[in-house]
Amino acid sequence: MIEIIKSISGISTICIIIGFIFLLVAILSSIQTQWFTFALSRLQQTLLAIIGIVALGLGIFALILSPGPGVPAGTIAAHLAVTDPDGWLICNGKPIDKKHSELIRIVGVNTPDLRGYFLRGYDPEGNVDPNGPQRALGKPQLDSTRMPDKHFVITGDGIHDHKIDGHFNIKTNGNFRRNGGSYDNIEVDEISTNKDGVHDHIINGGDGETRPKNVAVNYIIKY
Repeated sequence: MIEIIKSISGISTICIIIGFIFLLVAILSSIQTQWFTFALSRLQQTLLAIIGIVALGLGIFALILSPGPGVPAGTIAAHLAVTDPDGWLICNGKPIDKKHSELIRIVGVNTPDLRGYFLRGYDPEGNVDPNGPQRALGKPQLDSTRMPDKHFVITGDGIHDHKIDGHFNIKTNGNFRRNGGSYDNIEVDEISTNKDGVHDHIINGGDGETRPKNVAVNYIIKY
């Protein structure tokens, strides 16, 4: 596409130059100035003028209709389809056809594999991305969790036990003795656990990753 655009722009420029020269020669030959004494017949002047006007018109027309520079190779966009749109390739790490030489020059022989990735602006100075100075364009960055500005705190409760409320019937097989008697069963309304000293507790939970709300798309790259 880039080659076609360049060809059209070149042709339009040539036509405009040729048209301008032919018109200038026809006009100057008709007025016979002291700087231009090249004599042409009236027919020749008319033909030159016609050719000049036609060439100039074609050049301007081609220039108007010629497309602009277009989307440059290597541009990445989001796309809600599962197939390659015309002029683009899905970024899934697949090999690039050798005919797309401009894209190969930029990204290598395979498309970037952006499946499952968010994109982040390149920050070689490290103003926002702390790893920016060590990164290169197109290279992935692994997961990371920032240290919170404020610490998470679990309030300590010192040495303590825990009460279990309820009504419990406990078999003792005569091993429980009190006030000179032995008992096979005792009934209690509360049980206390043993004290475990000062200790920590683990907070469980979480998912496989930390992520914002998002929508699945295919990233595509222009060739």
